[in-house]
Amino acid sequence: MRPTTWTKEEVNTLVQMWKDGVSSGTIAKTLNRRRSAISQYLCRHREKLGLEKRMEPVGGRPRKKTCGFDRAWSGPVPRGHWMITKAWGL
Repeated sequence: MRPTTWTKEEVNTLVQMWKDGVSSGTIAKTLNRRRSAISQYLCRHREKLGLEKRMEPVGGRPRKKTCGFDRAWSGPVPRGHWMITKAWGL
């Protein structure tokens, strides 16, 4: 069974590793906890611990970046969309 309470040593390790830029998955393996438990603890105690959010993901898959063209064409189909799909040569 996994521990549910956090000891001071675990919290200190979590804070130090987070400040060093270690991924939450690696922190979870070190502390023998789930990655989601690390994320939830950070979310709930971020201000008290004085930790900043990370803007870019440290590990894992990078976020999909969309350009302006993709954003303009996503969403509902505009009125008269059949004109876009008709063959232009006929």
